[in-house]
Amino acid sequence: MNLFEEDLTGKTDFEIADWLRKVRQLKRIGNQTEKEMLVEHMQKWEEHYKKYKKSLYDTKAFKRAVIILAVEKTIFKEIEVLIKGKGKKKRGYKLSCEEVINFGIMELSQIQSLKEKEVDIYVGKVEELMDDIYDTETTLEFIKQGVNQLIEHFRKYYQIEIDLSEIEHIKTVEDLMRELSQQEYEIISEPYENQIAKRELLEILDEEHIRRQRYYNYLKVHNTLEKDFFVTLGHFLAFNLEDLGYLLETEGYSLENSKKDDEKIMAQCFRLGTGRELMEHLLQTIQSVNKRLYSNRLPNLAYVFYYHNQTEDEKKKIKTLYDRAWEKVDDKLIRLYEKEMRKHEAMEDRKRKLEQQLEEVEKDYIEVLIGMHHTMSNEDEKGLIREQLMARGYFIDEGEEKSRDITESEYRYKCERLLNKKDNLIKLHQDILNKIKDDTNKKYDIKHIFPHYISKDYDLPKTKKDKERIEYIEKTEQFKITYKELTEYMQALKREDREKFVIKLFEQSIIL
Repeated sequence: MNLFEEDLTGKTDFEIADWLRKVRQLKRIGNQTEKEMLVEHMQKWEEHYKKYKKSLYDTKAFKRAVIILAVEKTIFKEIEVLIKGKGKKKRGYKLSCEEVINFGIMELSQIQSLKEKEVDIYVGKVEELMDDIYDTETTLEFIKQGVNQLIEHFRKYYQIEIDLSEIEHIKTVEDLMRELSQQEYEIISEPYENQIAKRELLEILDEEHIRRQRYYNYLKVHNTLEKDFFVTLGHFLAFNLEDLGYLLETEGYSLENSKKDDEKIMAQCFRLGTGRELMEHLLQTIQSVNKRLYSNRLPNLAYVFYYHNQTEDEKKKIKTLYDRAWEKVDDKLIRLYEKEMRKHEAMEDRKRKLEQQLEEVEKDYIEVLIGMHHTMSNEDEKGLIREQLMARGYFIDEGEEKSRDITESEYRYKCERLLNKKDNLIKLHQDILNKIKDDTNKKYDIKHIFPHYISKDYDLPKTKKDKERIEYIEKTEQFKITYKELTEYMQALKREDREKFVIKLFEQSIIL
């Protein structure tokens, strides 16, 4: 079966990784030129993406599969086998995972288990970094430290010890492999993590086209690097297009909606999971493989209104361009909405967790008050405690026995600590409420999403009213949208009445 005819829906991350490993390899058919081979390969891959976008490419399993290939190139490129002979003699040899399995040192399931562990850890680190990037209060220095922690993760390697009776004549890997096939040996340790030296990590980065000096320059907060560095880094870190987009934004760049042919190819490769090597092959061979089949220009905003006042014949003339243009606008607004929705969901989740913690502290506080009441002798203070408990809907039973395990002073100390904890939680809760409120009311400037709507070069109807509209659009600052309006836009898209919403949204910005 053709690889691009496979339905990988429901497959495991390792099965998807195996498929990705194969489709990243090009196969020439007949007398194809290299360019023809690349064009056909990418066209088939795009068709596969369109067919299985939701069931495969948007899934966590696909993201994990890309990371599996990344850890195979670094952490699991080799496993060090440390052989131990008589006395204290030890020698280390690096074997591939296949060799380790073939000689029975480890089983395939053990290797996969270790890979799963590394992917779990790494995915958690990536999610933490993305949370930091979403947080507008996070400094660039802190984000760069988080990126460096991801890079440092690939310094890991695994080591295992085995016991051989004689090791004197073992000088090379070939000697070791021959000896393992001829004599019995004992595995004396489970695989354990170690770290390669920093210079070896730098060598790995160099192999992945991340030069040492640029890497160090990146860690200096005020240094500015070109976009290509972050694209290459994104491949090394096994980012998808969305995560790369957020990393680029921290440096003032974007990629997904670029109109440059080479950057379209870069975005396509991250979306499909092609890896760096195939991306570079594409860039070197067919810079225009992803060239648009229609004009880049979007109709002017005036057309949103102008369109509805034309004859059917005139409407037909602009409909194709109009529809395709709005597809790009929809895509940009959907990305903005999804990004902001994730931020809101994260804040709402944080709010719920704080409220749960407050409830737990309140329960603990009631128990401490009850304990204090039973251990205190001062009736006035006991009365105050009863009032606090009654205010919380709890009526104390005077017949309950006094606690004999904790003294009054210990209860006072517990009470003080709980009150401090409660105060801190209330402050954090109020902060997150303020953030949610501010973020909900925040207005997003979307002028850049409609760049061609304010272009003087567009061939508009040459009336005085049209010119006034364009001049007004260029000067206005009303091209802003709230999160609530953004949500309404998404709902309008589902109802397929987007045009009405857009007219409503922008009518205040137009001289009608």
